[in-house]
Amino acid sequence: MLVFPGEAKSSPVRDEDPDAGSGTEQIGDERGGVEDALVIVQNEQQATLAYGRLKVGDERFIARIARRGRERRRAQRDRDARLTRG
Repeated sequence: MLVFPGEAKSSPVRDEDPDAGSGTEQIGDERGGVEDALVIVQNEQQATLAYGRLKVGDERFIARIARRGRERRRAQRDRDARLTRG
């Protein structure tokens, strides 16, 4: 249908309008959207907490490796010092 300036466009019949719906359908969709958004926020918060725990675990792991390296170097220096004293 062509619409020229000054002509009114006829509105579609309910069966022809894909966006037509009752008010309760639209409210239900909005409520579902809010619930979905809350689930997404909760999931993101849980992921953030898990990442924080993982990061703390990683830091502890790295510190443990560094400590073992220092202990091995110290033990090697002690062995070398005993061998040179003889």
